[in-house]
Amino acid sequence: MYTKNILPRLAFVACGALLFGLTGCSGATDGGDSASEDLGGSQFIAGDGTVGKISVVAPDAINVASTGGFTVSVTDASGAAVRDIKVSCDTEQGLAIIEPVTGVELTDRYGRISGVVGCETPGSYQIGCRLPIGANLRKFQTVHCSGTPPSGFTGFDGAGGGGLGGGSNTGSGGSGGSDADSGFALTSIVITDGPAEATSVIDTAASTANCSSGTEDELFGDSVVSFDAVNDGNQDIRLTNFTFRVGSTTYGPISITANGSSSSGSTSIIVGANGGTLTFTGVFGVALSNGTKLFAGSSTAMTAIGSTNVQFTVNGVTEDGQAVSQKLSAGLNFQNILRCS
Repeated sequence: MYTKNILPRLAFVACGALLFGLTGCSGATDGGDSASEDLGGSQFIAGDGTVGKISVVAPDAINVASTGGFTVSVTDASGAAVRDIKVSCDTEQGLAIIEPVTGVELTDRYGRISGVVGCETPGSYQIGCRLPIGANLRKFQTVHCSGTPPSGFTGFDGAGGGGLGGGSNTGSGGSGGSDADSGFALTSIVITDGPAEATSVIDTAASTANCSSGTEDELFGDSVVSFDAVNDGNQDIRLTNFTFRVGSTTYGPISITANGSSSSGSTSIIVGANGGTLTFTGVFGVALSNGTKLFAGSSTAMTAIGSTNVQFTVNGVTEDGQAVSQKLSAGLNFQNILRCS
């Protein structure tokens, strides 16, 4: 087994909490009682909306040995984004925090942090995030981990989390998808938006403002999803397309591309049997010349709906013609932002 980094139990000076209507700083920095504060304690009793709000968007479901992105957003009592405030996240054992490995990060200019979690064992596990002591705000989200760990998988080396104790372990299960015996699984997902790689923020419209140089135009482009897949079954799998769901609406099917060949062309996208792997991509947001963006496969415009969970489903067929599919979710934040180089 690997050695997991333990999430530091840090003592935060809550000056940043002044943004939430508090009247002073609190918390010790001497490693005393405040240093032992964690998500499992009784300190956090205020509800959302009392002194601001913290929200967590994480995948509903992830396959064991796979990863998914999560985002945390912080706003003050008036709904404005709070930047440069520390957010601390931890998980139950069975769900690892891969990024940030310490579980602690400062919010950006949009009041957000983003990270990656990974499923180590089957079960239902919580991720919880809180603000510094004194702000009295925390939020939990449940992630369902399903499937059977691949042979030799012992966890995510060097990952953090696990400080909330044990979750609801359901034991081993099938590999998921419509064919549990196929061995087909999505192991990771990466989002690219225009020039931004490995991002969770989707720019919904081109801005009329110039970047800091005063002459440089904003960089605006398609939103692309990249998948890594593995096939531990005994038949090759030909991938055909993917769909994605935002809210209650499903878009697609969308064609996919791997190794320079489109799934709609003469060359099929094959994930080889007995441990074959493949990386493939598809466009889920189409940037138009008029500065707007559509959800791929539709005439529906992307709008700044904020943080939400997007579920991607990849479809394929085995050599004997049996349909297979796998789902993987990502926590994305749809905003009209000024994205510069």
